[in-house]
Amino acid sequence: PDFNLHGSPTALFVRNDEMAKDCECAIVIWDEKSTGTQHMLSCLKRREKPYVLYNRKCEIIYDHKG
Repeated sequence: PDFNLHGSPTALFVRNDEMAKDCECAIVIWDEKSTGTQHMLSCLKRREKPYVLYNRKCEIIYDHKG
């Protein structure tokens, strides 16, 4: 994303949406606090992309098939 055009943190949210659009599936590790990762999850869900969500202990929290 263009940080000059979008500014930060908006550019990071644009990047998340671009990654969700371009991926076939995702592996996500989340500390259950990060709003950036939470936004990435919402992008994946909105685009109905499959993903596996792990916590910091590498335990599967959620397995979404898309």
